[in-house]
Amino acid sequence: MTDELHPIGEPPLDLAERLGERFDALKKQKAKLWARVGTVRTIGLWVSLPVVATAATIVPQARHTLAVVAGLLYLLWQVFMLARSKTLSWSTFARVFSMAVILTPLIGWIEIAIGDAFGLEPADQPATVLIAGPAEELLKLWPLALFAWAAPNRLRRMGVADFALIGLAAGAGFQLAEDAIRRIVNAAAEPGLLGQLFTELLDLQGNETRYGLFRLLPGHQDFGSAHFAGHAVLTAVVAVGIGLAVRGGRRYGHRVWLLPGALWLLAVLDHIMVNYAASVAFGDLARTTGEEFIELPGWLLSVHRVVGAGRFTGLLFLVLLAAAVVLDYRALRSVEDHLPPLPGEAAPSAPAGRLADSASALRQGVATDASPGIRRGSSWVAASLDE
Repeated sequence: MTDELHPIGEPPLDLAERLGERFDALKKQKAKLWARVGTVRTIGLWVSLPVVATAATIVPQARHTLAVVAGLLYLLWQVFMLARSKTLSWSTFARVFSMAVILTPLIGWIEIAIGDAFGLEPADQPATVLIAGPAEELLKLWPLALFAWAAPNRLRRMGVADFALIGLAAGAGFQLAEDAIRRIVNAAAEPGLLGQLFTELLDLQGNETRYGLFRLLPGHQDFGSAHFAGHAVLTAVVAVGIGLAVRGGRRYGHRVWLLPGALWLLAVLDHIMVNYAASVAFGDLARTTGEEFIELPGWLLSVHRVVGAGRFTGLLFLVLLAAAVVLDYRALRSVEDHLPPLPGEAAPSAPAGRLADSASALRQGVATDASPGIRRGSSWVAASLDE
C-alpha cells in the first residue's frame, strides 16, 4: 500500500515480480511435476510430526526447543490477529520466521568478526555488552532490506502493519535459534515431555525467558531491574517505525526518519542494559581473575531507568501497532473510489491496477477478517484524522 495511490502509470516490474512471473510460468508448464512435489511435501509434513514427538520424548534437550517454538508461534499468532490491517498472508509471515532461524548463524558470524576486529572473544563481557546489541538490532532488519532491494514495488504497497509483522517474524526467528541453543546447552535433569511443556508454557517456575500462555507478547525476560521485551518485539518496534516513516515521508519529509532512528536506539539500549545486568554478578569475579570487565556510566543507567528500564517497550509496540492499523485504514479511505468492488457492491470507477492490489486486499481483509468493533473503531479514528 502507498500513502496515496494514483491510477496513473505503474512502475516496471522489480526483481521479485519478474522471478514470480517466471516461477508461475514454470508451474504451468510442469503442472504434473508440481502437483507431485506438493504431494511429497504434504506427506513429509505429516511424517515429520511423529518424528518430532518421538525426538522430544527420547531426547531431553529437544523438549527445550519444542517449548520455545510453541511459545514463539503463540507470539506470532497474537500479533498476526491484532494486526487487522495486514495484507501479508500467514504463509509469507511464517516463511520470514523460518528464514530468520536459518540466517541467525550468519548474524552470529558477523558479530564474531566485529569482535575479532577489536580483539574481543565472543564470550567476553565487553563483546556481549557493546557489540551484541547494536549489531543484532541492525542485522535483524535484513528482511526489510531484502524487500527494498528485490521487491521495492511490494514494499511501497505494504501497509504499516505489514512492516510490524515482518519485523516480528525476523526477531522471533532469531530468538528461536538463540534461546533454544542456550536452553539446550544449559539442560540438566528435566521432567518428562508433558511436564516440561506445562512448566514452560504455564509459567509454573521463574524461567529466564517467559513464554506463558496467559501472557501478552510472550518471550520476555528480566535480569534484576532490566527488562527485555524479547528479540521479536524489539525488532518489530523498529520495523513499524520504519513503516511509519515510509508512509509519512512524502508528507513530513526526511525528518520523519528520526522516529525509526530513535526506536532503534531504544532497542539497542534495552539490549545493552539486559546483557549488562546479566553480567554484573560476574564483575567481582572478573576483577579477581583479571578478566576484562567494563562498567557502564551512571548517566546511561539513569537514562534507561527514566525510559522505563525496558518495561514499557512491549506497551510501546502495541501503541505503534494500533497507530499502524489506523493509518492503514486512513490510506484505504483515500483510494476507496479506485478499488475493485467487494462482492455485492456496485462497481466504482476503474481500479488502479497493480498499484491498488494491496489496498484491495486490505479492504477485503477488513470486510471479512476484522471484528466489527475493531473495524468500526479504526474507521472512526481514521475518519476523524481526515476531518
